[in-house]
Amino acid sequence: MKKAAWLVGFGSVAVVLGAACGGKVTFIEGSGSGSGGGDATSSGSTSKGSTSTGTKPTCEELRDAFVDAAFAAQACDPKLDEQQCDGSVIILDSCDCPSLVLNEDHPDLVKQAIAARAAWSGAGCPSLDCGACFEAQGGACDGQGPNGGICIGLSLN
Repeated sequence: MKKAAWLVGFGSVAVVLGAACGGKVTFIEGSGSGSGGGDATSSGSTSKGSTSTGTKPTCEELRDAFVDAAFAAQACDPKLDEQQCDGSVIILDSCDCPSLVLNEDHPDLVKQAIAARAAWSGAGCPSLDCGACFEAQGGACDGQGPNGGICIGLSLN
């Protein structure tokens, strides 16, 4: 198994990868179409608590909403004696890399993260240029998250 270090594409949280898990991997690209996708022009509010003005949110506001939703969907509890963050739900990060492993045990938060990603990319907002992509092939719950645990992507190579 290959261990690798990577930087999350939407923040400054460095995560060192460890053991791998097997299983089905679903890559979800936020295209804005299909279930959970949304039209970025239909809302004037943001995740930062501003009020709706009927104006189209900026790319920065949409990205902030995506980051907040993704962090919430990555939360896990490393103290639980059950599989979490198994790598069955992996979405594109802010750099368009399939690296964000979400906690499949929280389907509502997963749907919110997917919808926020779709709104950001569907509005034509540019992805970040982060260089080479890390491609998650599995996942695990790591106890080093900001609020306990966070899902991390694993490389099975």
